[in-house]
Amino acid sequence: MKKLLCAILAVVLLLTLGACGGKKATHEDAGWYDIVSLENGGSTMTGAELAAEGETITLQLDDDGVGVLNLDGDILNLTWQDGVLDLDGDTANYTVTDGVLTLDLSDKLSDPDDTFVLVFKKSDGPAAESSADGLTPAVRPADAAETETPPAEEPPAEEPSAGVPAGDFEPVTGTLGKNGEYTVTILGAEACKGSEGEDLLRVYYDFTNDSAVASLSAGQVMDLDPKAEEDGQRLERSYFFPADERAEYGYDTFAILPGVTIRSFIDYFFEPDGTMATVTLSDEFDNEVTAAFDLKNLPDPPEARPIEPVEDPQFYRNYETSGASEKYSIEITGAEVVAGDSFKPGDVRHGGRGQVIRVFFNFTNNLDDQPMSCWRALDFVLFQDGVQLMPGESEEDVRTDGYFDKSIEPGESISCSWCWALRSDSPVEVFVFQGYYDVLCADAFNVN
Repeated sequence: MKKLLCAILAVVLLLTLGACGGKKATHEDAGWYDIVSLENGGSTMTGAELAAEGETITLQLDDDGVGVLNLDGDILNLTWQDGVLDLDGDTANYTVTDGVLTLDLSDKLSDPDDTFVLVFKKSDGPAAESSADGLTPAVRPADAAETETPPAEEPPAEEPSAGVPAGDFEPVTGTLGKNGEYTVTILGAEACKGSEGEDLLRVYYDFTNDSAVASLSAGQVMDLDPKAEEDGQRLERSYFFPADERAEYGYDTFAILPGVTIRSFIDYFFEPDGTMATVTLSDEFDNEVTAAFDLKNLPDPPEARPIEPVEDPQFYRNYETSGASEKYSIEITGAEVVAGDSFKPGDVRHGGRGQVIRVFFNFTNNLDDQPMSCWRALDFVLFQDGVQLMPGESEEDVRTDGYFDKSIEPGESISCSWCWALRSDSPVEVFVFQGYYDVLCADAFNVN
């Protein structure tokens, strides 16, 4: 099941590489949607089957034009208008018929014959009872309180784990990954409020990439499986924007280069009058890091950890500026720094610098039998200070921007470009991937 969710996240990561235009929302489709089915290629899982695996997939479209796609605790924030979702810079169309919402992402895949379809059904939200297909929506503490249905039996409070005395928390460090590719340190926790006043338990951790390879996937998304319990009851992750603006918001979804450490946090709905909470970060190889917190005496939150500047990046030097496979050829030909779209200012993840870097490519379709565009064929990840940059929009488009998603016939070549939002003054490393770990080429550019 974890592999299936990884596939979902990989598709959504592809979405962040495309373009979109801004339109006004009418919000006729606002509401809460539960998963009914998930089709990937020739395999389909129903909502009941997903629920039986303990997995939660929901979609929430709010009246104010923002929304959340919750992939079993991995939160993807979005904006939307009727018929269109916008995930960090790319649009995906959907349809709604009789309360059934269909989100077809098949056209975002590199294989034109593959399929990827999510089907949701509108419901009353997390407090609703189980639907006819057997799916039980996740229950938030605020909703659960309205039901006034006490548990059949009060579970005993969990004791803190050995070496982590209640009220005297010490950071807990461990290694994850098949060969210890990642180091994770759970730093502390605090009680805070969500954007709607919800009670949240925020858990802070540092994540270090100790591997020797660049990865298309954000290790924290693909390799960490976070779970939390309060007095023996599993906690649900918050899918709301936090009420504050901690600098680390969103960092849990970023890819990072080898040797880089990034600070992140996870928010969980919880009951403030509880006694003990345990948090576990694990991987598919049965490695885990667990910390226990005395909810009556939580430690102070750690100081914000700014992204450390990398003024002389080196990792891109392991690769040539052009590369080829049997299917495609790609060359990084240059870059320029231009003004960003003033109508879409950078948020805390972008750094709010107000500028974007436009990178130019030459792309050749080496396939024998089908047309293909640059962004559908390959994956492009830019790093500044070793941390992934998000796609951005320039104040003025150029002709080559429109060619990034232009399909060309077998044997043809095209020059194209795309923009990413800058976070700092450090140089930018550009990586072109064919698969999660297969780097075809890389280069670096100064932004001053």
